[in-house]
Amino acid sequence: VSSALFGAMSSAGGSFSDLKRQKVHPKFLHSNSTSHTWVFSAIAELIDNACDPDVNAQQVSISLENDVLYITDDGNGLSGTGLEEMMTLGLCRKETVNGIAPIGQYGNGFKSGSQRIGRDVLVFTQDKSGETMSVGFLSRTFLEDVNASEVIFPLVTWAKEGARIITSVDQAQQSLEVIFRYSPVKSWEDIQGIYERIGDLHRKSGRKGDVWGGTCVMIFNLRRLYDDTDSPTELQVRGRDIVLNALSSGESGSEYRSYRVNQSDNVYVSLDTSLRAYCEVLYLHPRQNIHIQSTSPIHELFLAE
Repeated sequence: VSSALFGAMSSAGGSFSDLKRQKVHPKFLHSNSTSHTWVFSAIAELIDNACDPDVNAQQVSISLENDVLYITDDGNGLSGTGLEEMMTLGLCRKETVNGIAPIGQYGNGFKSGSQRIGRDVLVFTQDKSGETMSVGFLSRTFLEDVNASEVIFPLVTWAKEGARIITSVDQAQQSLEVIFRYSPVKSWEDIQGIYERIGDLHRKSGRKGDVWGGTCVMIFNLRRLYDDTDSPTELQVRGRDIVLNALSSGESGSEYRSYRVNQSDNVYVSLDTSLRAYCEVLYLHPRQNIHIQSTSPIHELFLAE
């Protein structure tokens, strides 16, 4: 028996085609997100993606509208393959550019950050050549509804000129069916409306030319204060800011407070509950202009074209 077994091993040729493959169960998306105990750090993960040197963004916009969080940049964008790699757990191909090292290194920040903020995320991107546009969808709502046993994600890529589908027709049809059913985006017109957000950033930065890239991350079904689906979402708009909801609703906000040595019980620090204050500290010397709720940048940069 042993000689037959070893003979079979030597003839396998290293293909390992009969060995078990590890699968990522959809429940891991939530488990992975728990590395962020604070929603602001999760948002920072997505801002950091836009700040990496290979993205080359000049403007980053964060806005909360009707319980949907949008994080948009005017950078190089992604090809369909690049977006697929972004959706893949543990894969990172970011490189140092002009001596500036990328912040992301492990291929996990987008997945952990977005899933901490909300259950579902759409990514709209146009590559810097202006030739292709792609949409990808990572949705716990969809995966749970179809009782998926592994993580699957819709993705469709098309040529900007003539809207010619590049991914297979079957993949495109299935992807759009899922996106239109499980997201606020219900039509091609809605998709084009999201791309207008990227175009608006380019116009704001004053970049010249008709060819541009960029990415818009759209997160919805945001995390709520309590397990009750009728409870308020964790984030809320207050004026020109996005704040944690416990404090904005008039409650003490103590559950979000960072306790510090010699800090009195009745003293609260704004960066504990204000995204604007948090970003002003975290991005004290930003690489891009960062806008919150379509206001002036938190720290004005004068970027060369």
